[in-house]
Amino acid sequence: DDKTGWYVCTTAWLLNRLKQETGELERALKSGKNVVEEAADVANFAMMIADNFSDDAEREREGKP
Repeated sequence: DDKTGWYVCTTAWLLNRLKQETGELERALKSGKNVVEEAADVANFAMMIADNFSDDAEREREGKP
């Protein structure tokens, strides 16, 4: 909820952040701390990528740039 404007981020940037968050989740799983929060971060970045592709597909269907 605290992230805005992901629609202007490149897929490469979002994917890099997803990888970083995945690393944080792996460390959280090993320590047993902050697992829920880190898993949510991973899910959020994956959702941002999916949302951007959903928007791109919709624009393509409508014939918009």
